[in-house]
Amino acid sequence: MEQVPPVSPSQSGRANKRKRECPDQFNSPTGVPGSPEETIPTGAACSLTSDMARILQNPHSSSSAVDLLDLYLCLWECYTIKSAGKIRLEEERRYLQNSQKWLAEENKKLQQCCNHQELLLWDRRQAFLSVHQGVLGTLQNSDRHSCQISELQ
Repeated sequence: MEQVPPVSPSQSGRANKRKRECPDQFNSPTGVPGSPEETIPTGAACSLTSDMARILQNPHSSSSAVDLLDLYLCLWECYTIKSAGKIRLEEERRYLQNSQKWLAEENKKLQQCCNHQELLLWDRRQAFLSVHQGVLGTLQNSDRHSCQISELQ
């Protein structure tokens, strides 16, 4: 019978991260009831990074443990900086999207205003041309009429 390799819990091949307990949950049962190991403080009562900092300051810690913890703290600091940057960029993206939406609406309003002004201008040009043609026609007719009167006299 062929054995199938176990499927990795994540697509990257690495194990999924463990979920942290709720911060307001200070004790979680782990051992045999009544034993001193029955509860382990988690959340606000026991900070992982403060524990690591204490280990780093302890002169009796092994150098490999100190190196690993130091590396972890450096990675954690980088992660928090990147995370804060990502949040800032997301807020900036939202602000820019809102600005773009507002600008598009204002552009639409201005375009409608321009179209209205263009129609008014076209209408006034047509009226001007009509009056101009009427005045020219009247002047030409009056010149012919005055010429005819002067010829008759």
